[in-house]
Order: sequence, then C-alpha cells, then structure tokens
Amino acid sequence: MKKITKVLAILVVLTMIMTVTTLAVETKTAKTLTVTKGTPKVDGKIDSVWAKAATLKATSFTKLNSMDSMLKLKAWLNPDTKGSTVKYAKLLWDDNYLYCLIEVSDSTPTTIFTANPENDNVEYHIAAKNNMGATYKPVEDAQYRLDIKGRISGWGAFDRESFKAKAFNVMTKTGSKVTGYLQEVAIKWSVHGVSKAKAGMKVGFDLQITDNPGGDKRHYSSVWNSLDEAWTNPSTMGRITLK
Repeated sequence: MKKITKVLAILVVLTMIMTVTTLAVETKTAKTLTVTKGTPKVDGKIDSVWAKAATLKATSFTKLNSMDSMLKLKAWLNPDTKGSTVKYAKLLWDDNYLYCLIEVSDSTPTTIFTANPENDNVEYHIAAKNNMGATYKPVEDAQYRLDIKGRISGWGAFDRESFKAKAFNVMTKTGSKVTGYLQEVAIKWSVHGVSKAKAGMKVGFDLQITDNPGGDKRHYSSVWNSLDEAWTNPSTMGRITLK
C-alpha cells in the first residue's frame, strides 16, 4: 500500500511539473512578422505579387484529441513527421484585406467527414485590433476555417459571406496523383472594425494546419505560434506588423 501511495505521489508531482513546463511553452514570446503591402487576385492561382510576400514558418506537432498538458508538451518537444508538411505560407495586405497563400504537401487528403474540423483544413486566426486578451472580443477577433473541400466554418466574429467570396482551395497533383493542396484567402478588414488598414498597424494572427491521415479523427497539426489555442485565446496568437 505504501509503495502504491509513493508511486501516486510521484505521478502527481510529475504531472504538476509537466503542466507548469507546458504553460511556459505556451506563454513563450509571440512570434512576429513584418508584412509587405500588395494586392493579389484571389482565385487560387499564384500571382507574381506573392514573390515579395512575407513568409511564416510553421512548426509541426502531433495533435491528439482531448490533448492534456503532458501530451501537448510531449508533442511539442517530439514532433511527429507522419502528418502533412507546410511548403510555404505567405501574407500580404492592402487597405481592404489581409491575404494569405499557403501550400501543403499531403499524401492522404481527407474530406469524408460532415464536420469540417475533422477533415484536412487550415484555420486562419485574426485579432484585427491586436487584442492581447485571453478571450475573443466581439467584431474584431475571429477564426476562419477552410477545409480542402471548400467548406467554411469559424468562431468568434467570423463573417462567412465576405470570406466565401475570397476563399479558394485547389488540390495539387503530380501527374494524376494528388500530392496536397493550395489555399488562397482574404480576410476583410472592415468586418472586424478596421475601416482602412494602414502601415504600422499591429495585428494578432495565427495559422493552424490540421491533417487527418485517414482515420476517424484528426491527429496531426502544424502551427505558426499557438499550440491549438488561438481559436479561442487571442493572447496566444503571433503578431504581424503591416509595412
């Protein structure tokens, strides 16, 4: 009995240590990026203007459903390479929109689920007025999600209609084999309380690329800054500056 009690006590202490360590990882200094001004034609094709765009570097980690603190830390420290790979993710902006172009290599594209969070998808998170708080504010903060079948969902103040008009997913191929997908999207500033974007503005932003390798649940993910928290917590987003 004493041995069992001792083992349980050790497990409790280890859990506390891992949780504190995980919190330290999640509250690390936010990544930052300076974004160049430019206006691409949003149609799923790569315009020459994207050549001057700022590039985000996504970090891969294993994403387990109902992931607790210990699993999340383990995933962060030991990335799983079975998931999809982000070839590049780029940003541009103009007075009216924030633009994103992303290409993902994925040998197992999955679109079989009615609920698009379980399919392969990209989440775009924005805090248009640079909200550093722990909760979404009305109007200015939103999550936009586009799965590889073109289905849209979101959270917070996301505006389906304005996003739908500027959201394209194109499957990429080598010969007849699907090798991944490309997304080109635009988020409208005015629906998030910014009548006209200006150079010098700081904006909360994050990306999350979710991969389902063909099972019943999504398992792998790549992010820029947040460990699966930006959809509800703006303080975990990265920060971009418009140039």
